[in-house]
Amino acid sequence: MDIKSDIIFGTPLYSIKLHEPDVNSYLENFVKNLETNDSESYPYCANGYTTFGKGNVLEFEDLSAFKNIIMDITHQIHSSLNLQGSLYMSNSWLTINRKHSFHNTHNHVPSCWSGVYYAKAKPEDATIEFVNNDLAITSWPYTRVEEYNILNSPAYTEAVETGKLLIFPSYLPHNVNEHTNDNER
Repeated sequence: MDIKSDIIFGTPLYSIKLHEPDVNSYLENFVKNLETNDSESYPYCANGYTTFGKGNVLEFEDLSAFKNIIMDITHQIHSSLNLQGSLYMSNSWLTINRKHSFHNTHNHVPSCWSGVYYAKAKPEDATIEFVNNDLAITSWPYTRVEEYNILNSPAYTEAVETGKLLIFPSYLPHNVNEHTNDNER
């Protein structure tokens, strides 16, 4: 008997290690300054802070070179999948995760691509988790799983680190697990 297996409907997750120490330092100082001067802070979980809803931060002139790096990478990914259409960045924001902060499962539809860049993070900091919507909706498999793998896992957790850029399809549900460390991420 010959059993053939194909993986269908694959979901890509691109991980790119960038070496941008000046950008990291700038982003950290920039978001701290915004938080200090923000009289109408967007409510964010457990003492964290976000610039979400306050404009596209990568439109600041000081960040234009960094935005271009991200867009160049995203264009390469888009083209490698033989996708058509022009890409543009519809939004970008900065977030500080402090002890006990987290972010519930969400996606970024109707955008095409989403990304996360970690300007300051340690591998032991709060991780990002991607949810396998197909399994979450159906609760398959209807049996005990001996060992999880990419075909039977309901979620995938990605460790974080300074300088890591993740790019993924915007339809992919994801969340940030609780940050249990005393440092800011």
